[in-house]
Amino acid sequence: MIPKLSISIKSIIHRDQAVLGMYFPYNPRLIQLCKQLGANWSKTQRCWWIPDSPSNRDQIQASFNNENLVWSQSLITKPKPTSTSSVLPDLIPEEYRNRLLRKRYSESTYKTYCYLFNEFLNFIQPKKLNNFKEEDIRRYQDWLVSIKKVSLSTQNQAINAIKFYLEKVEMGEFLLN
Repeated sequence: MIPKLSISIKSIIHRDQAVLGMYFPYNPRLIQLCKQLGANWSKTQRCWWIPDSPSNRDQIQASFNNENLVWSQSLITKPKPTSTSSVLPDLIPEEYRNRLLRKRYSESTYKTYCYLFNEFLNFIQPKKLNNFKEEDIRRYQDWLVSIKKVSLSTQNQAINAIKFYLEKVEMGEFLLN
């Protein structure tokens, strides 16, 4: 009897996109099947992945069932949008973006700071930009840690994005650079 191969299919977020991650020990036949599906290898996720769609789920099921595989985790539904994946209204003042550009922050830092600062501005709503207090920042930080469960690095980036506004934009009219 041929031993059954085990593969785990998980719905994950990769590059800000809902994808199906295919996890299994190294196996040339399974790798070939993934390539035939049009899957890509992710070094960061350590899996083969394809966009999450009903047709791709059907293709995976058909391809791997023909190989007599055991599903270690059934296909799960596409993740529900959360505050991290839903589109928030853009509340960032133009001067914030301009200051980041003038200071020549990297594209990655620019995107991260804009995303996190916008998330903060949406969090403190209906308060206006110039009316938030230190207590609002603490509530946002508590929300990041307790509810959103972000990493320490993301938590620090969020605080730095707010700090950038306070030090470089709000007080920026008194600075030359």
